[in-house]
Amino acid sequence: MPTETNIAGATALHWLARAAEEEWAQLLGCAIDDGTSERAWTILAVRPNAFDLVPEDTERLSQARPWAWLGGKQLLVPGNRRGLLEAIQRSRPAHEKELDEAKARLRGHRFDPDRFATTDDIRFADRVLAAASEKRIVPRPEERSTLYELVKRCGQERPAIPLFRTWMDAVERHRAPMADVLGRLHVAVLLRHTGAFQESLEVSEVLDWPSGRLRGSQGEICALSLNRAATMLDVYEYTGKAQQLLDAEKHLKRAWAISQSDEVRATYGRWRSLNEKRGQPVGSGVAKGTRR
Repeated sequence: MPTETNIAGATALHWLARAAEEEWAQLLGCAIDDGTSERAWTILAVRPNAFDLVPEDTERLSQARPWAWLGGKQLLVPGNRRGLLEAIQRSRPAHEKELDEAKARLRGHRFDPDRFATTDDIRFADRVLAAASEKRIVPRPEERSTLYELVKRCGQERPAIPLFRTWMDAVERHRAPMADVLGRLHVAVLLRHTGAFQESLEVSEVLDWPSGRLRGSQGEICALSLNRAATMLDVYEYTGKAQQLLDAEKHLKRAWAISQSDEVRATYGRWRSLNEKRGQPVGSGVAKGTRR
């Protein structure tokens, strides 16, 4: 049996509603998968606003269904119906074709477009990456930050890392000898989320540079300090090396001096808990954040 092609019912319906009546016969012998029945429904006839259908490979009496019923289903087109497939493809709305093209470009960057939460997210990511590739430019800080949040939200940090690292390097070459704190924050967090703790620490070690070489807001420095401290706690839990706890405290204090946010408190709580498990006293100057 020739290989079948699955077509979204809404896409097929868009073509059907605009096709001439003599073209409807191309659907005969195709099937509709409703997603719930054990068998797909074979199309026996197409009439104005209705199909005559029968469950595949049965001799049961046909049943009528309105065209609209196809909208939420899948049309199964035999592989030898090339003309029908091409006609449906040509009839697709421009926005659908544009979305498919955007998805294809994202796949070229090794992202899975279907993991993004919304089509708006897909279009935004494509627009930013396409401009960066075609014009060889670094996206604006707000675009990088939005894309950073999108890839974290859909768990696609790994393919994002080389892109954000390239942008970070480009900014720092342009602004040498300054460190791009925002870029460092993005790369360090993405690396930590993939379990690349040592690489993340290498990226955030700029926090040990003189503060005059750090180009970034206080909020960005706070976030990078917090991520560096949390990564050190991750490493401690894997290695048991006490020096990681001592180093983490230094960066936690820096973050705390900038912001006493819930996130800083929570990381302080984690640090405190790990120290107490080691049987080490915790100084009175340490915040009593929530443990986790």
